[in-house]
Amino acid sequence: FQVDYAFYSSIWTIIYYVFLVSMVLSLNSKYKQKLIASFICFLIIQNNVYRLSPKTSISIIDIYGDSILIKDQFNQCTILLDTGVNDPYNSVIKYIKSKQIKKIDFVIITHYHDDHMGELEEVKDSFEVANIIDYNNHPKELVCGSFSLEFHQGIREFDENNSSVVFTLTVNKDKYL
Repeated sequence: FQVDYAFYSSIWTIIYYVFLVSMVLSLNSKYKQKLIASFICFLIIQNNVYRLSPKTSISIIDIYGDSILIKDQFNQCTILLDTGVNDPYNSVIKYIKSKQIKKIDFVIITHYHDDHMGELEEVKDSFEVANIIDYNNHPKELVCGSFSLEFHQGIREFDENNSSVVFTLTVNKDKYL
């Protein structure tokens, strides 16, 4: 299980591959074909390893507002908690795409302030979203992959913040509110 904070620098990945290619090209021809074939196999495996993703992760996406991506091992379940503010950079969408995710099982909108649901339409346009949950539409309990969510009855007020969706997420034996 890991908790990671979103955004990694892809420039380091590019520098790494340029270095590897230059090292392979500098070798004599006897080993060059084997190394090139091995390198191609490595790239194919590395670019498809997300399909075998054995880690459960909770990613706090670094944006203005709130957005948390909860992903079960082997992509059994993907939950997006809030979508953050609508920004010109599509930060949430770019981050989710960087994780090679195409389907989101549940988008949970805690409440309807822009910093929590601003990119909801863009998320729906960019991914296959199976279910949307909000304070007017949530089950008492939900099981998705190895996750278990227990929703708590919120206070119904005119204040959006006080009417937020509240739930307990159980991952293995760990509980998060």
